[in-house]
Amino acid sequence: MERWRRGVAILKASWSILRGQPELMILPAASAFGVIVLAGGFILLEALWSGAPKPGPELTNPWFYLATFVVYLLCAFIVVFANAALIFCARRSLDGGRATLREGLQAAAGRWPQILGWSALAATVGLILKTLAGVCRGAADDSKQNIIISLIGLIVVSVLDAFWVMLTYFAMPVVALEGLGPIAAIRRSAELIRQRWGEALVGEGALGVFAVLGMLALFAVSALIIGVANAVSVHAAVIVIGFSIIGVVAVIGSVALVTLNAIFVTGAYCYALRGEVPAAFANGLVEAVFKDDAKKQPPAAAAA
Repeated sequence: MERWRRGVAILKASWSILRGQPELMILPAASAFGVIVLAGGFILLEALWSGAPKPGPELTNPWFYLATFVVYLLCAFIVVFANAALIFCARRSLDGGRATLREGLQAAAGRWPQILGWSALAATVGLILKTLAGVCRGAADDSKQNIIISLIGLIVVSVLDAFWVMLTYFAMPVVALEGLGPIAAIRRSAELIRQRWGEALVGEGALGVFAVLGMLALFAVSALIIGVANAVSVHAAVIVIGFSIIGVVAVIGSVALVTLNAIFVTGAYCYALRGEVPAAFANGLVEAVFKDDAKKQPPAAAAA
C-alpha cells in the first residue's frame, strides 16, 4: 500500500504539471502520427510500387531489409526527437518556468546528432531483443525438451530487456539535456542509477497500473455497449458513435500517460543529478523513490 500511495502521489504531481501545460501532449501525439504516416507510406509503397525492394521468394533480398531498417530507424528518430523536446519542456516546468513547444523543438534540433545516435542504438538493441524473442518462440514445438528450451530462452531475453530498460532509464534526459552521445549516455545513466537508485520504479509501476485499469474500464464500457445493443434495438450509428468515443478516450489517455511518464522521469533525473527535489514536486515525493545512500553506508563512510 505504501508503494501504491507513493505512486499515486507521483502521478498527481506529474499531473499538476501536465494540467498547467496540456499542450505538452501534442509532442507525443505528433510523433505517433508521424510514425503512422511514415510506416503506412512504406507499406503502401511496397504494395503499390513495383520498383520498391521486395523481400523475395525466400525472404533473402538484403535491400528490402535495409529499407525496412531505415524506415524503422526514422520512426525511432521521430519518437526520440519528440521525447527530447518534451523532456526539455518538462525540465523548464520542473524548475518553475514554462517552455513553449517551439523552444522544446529548437532545443531538440540542437541535439539532433546525439538524438540520431541514440535512436540508432536503441532501435538496434530493441530489434535484436525482439528477434531473439521471436527465435525463442519459434523454437518451441511439440517436444517437451524444445518447449523448455524456448521458455528458458524467453526468460533470458526478458531479463536482458529489463536490464536494458533499467540501465538506460535516464539515457533520454542525459541525451536531451546534457548532449552526450549514446554510449556516454548509457554510462551516465548507469552512474546516476548506481549512485541514487534504491527501490523499484514506483512511478513506472503506478502509471502501468493506471494504464491497466483504464484498459479494463474501456473494455467494460465496450462490453456494456455490446450487451445493450443485443438486448435493445439500437441504431448502428449510435454504436459506431459509442465506440468512436471510446477510441478517442483511449488515444488521449495513452498520450497523457506517455507525457506523464516523461515528466516523472525528468523529475527523477533532476533529483538524481542535483540531490534536490524539483520545485514542482512536493518535498519528500521523489525522495520516496530514492533511498538515502547514507543509510546504506557504514558510519565511517557516512561521516567522511
